[in-house]
Amino acid sequence: MSTGLTPNQKSHVTYNIVEANKATTNISLEHFEESFSEIMPINPNQLWIDSDRIPAINPHKSDAVPDGTTYSDSGDLIFTKYHQTLLTFDEGSDNSFYDSTGNLNDCIPPSLFGVDYQAKVWKYDIGTSTWLPIPLGQNDWIFNYNSGVVTFFNGLPEGVSISNPCAVTAYKYEGEKGYPASITGGQGFQGRTGPQGLNGPQGNQGIQGVQGIQGSQGLQGVQGIIGPQGNQGRQGQQGNQGNQGGGNQGNQGPQGPQGPQGAQGVQGAIGEQGPTGPRGFQGYQGPDGPQGDQGTQGFQGVQGPQGPCDCPKVNQSITKNDSTALELTLNADTSFAKIGGNPTSSFSLVGIADNTDGRDIIISNETAYSMFVRNNSLTAGATSRRIMTQSGSDLEINPYAAVKVVYSSSTAGAQGRWLVL
Repeated sequence: MSTGLTPNQKSHVTYNIVEANKATTNISLEHFEESFSEIMPINPNQLWIDSDRIPAINPHKSDAVPDGTTYSDSGDLIFTKYHQTLLTFDEGSDNSFYDSTGNLNDCIPPSLFGVDYQAKVWKYDIGTSTWLPIPLGQNDWIFNYNSGVVTFFNGLPEGVSISNPCAVTAYKYEGEKGYPASITGGQGFQGRTGPQGLNGPQGNQGIQGVQGIQGSQGLQGVQGIIGPQGNQGRQGQQGNQGNQGGGNQGNQGPQGPQGPQGAQGVQGAIGEQGPTGPRGFQGYQGPDGPQGDQGTQGFQGVQGPQGPCDCPKVNQSITKNDSTALELTLNADTSFAKIGGNPTSSFSLVGIADNTDGRDIIISNETAYSMFVRNNSLTAGATSRRIMTQSGSDLEINPYAAVKVVYSSSTAGAQGRWLVL
């Protein structure tokens, strides 16, 4: 026994006829796969002869235009505005309301004539006695422009009920309908081509998110000051070469028989070299002359002062959480003092509690405020702890900058001072 078409089959057949003008032969086929066409018949009362006289810009769009306002063209009524028309709940539905007066039939659809004719749905706020608009898309409401029915497909919005129904603002077509009257005589004129439906407005493109701000690059630490290079020691003077013994080279005599080796004599001093005489004939090789004395070795040059030690730096951190004057007390092996913390404002460095002659220290200001090195400050704990700048004035050390000082016991008398390099 047949149970009739399923809801899915009904919607498939309806879509093929209304949207694709195709007959349905197989529920599994898409409309473009069907072979046979099917055109829906159109009743004369569905033809709006004066649709081309509907203005593209709705002159009555404003909510300030009252209910019942009409629009005419050359004396012909084209449409009427129905503003906040109260609807009636349809008891045979879940969430639908209809116009019992019939005024909202044949309303102008925005899909064909532009967004100026978009219907509005309202709810009545009892507390303030005012009508409030229900935004398009809230609770998935749809207004049927042919029948004047509003349906909420996702439940009723807050403030709308059977006893407190919604209202609609829409624009009812009032122009002529049907076919133009026939003309007696010759061949009738061809009817006017209906206006092409307006394309719906394209949605606005989403705004691209703002790009994140790139973080600032950290400041590069101050490079330590390179100590002066020691002078190279002078080379000692070369000793004078002894003079070569003089004497003419004798004629080479006949070589005699080798005698017994005598005892080695004492080495004589090297005599001064005489002038070179004329080259004579090579005679017999005479006996070797005594070797001259070795010249005196020159003095060794003075060794230059030693350059700065490339020893590893020993760090010491000092926390500064206020803005009072600061006098450093460092460890004996500290060579790099880092002043950190969270002072409330700029602060002063007035002294360093150490008096080792020649000791140098790098002091780094790693706070968010300036550090002022006070020149020869009287607030230092002892005279020997004071600091003297090169300019004779206070020296400002910016945040995340550094200064190098060295102690000299011969500055300002026997007391000594720390000197800014």
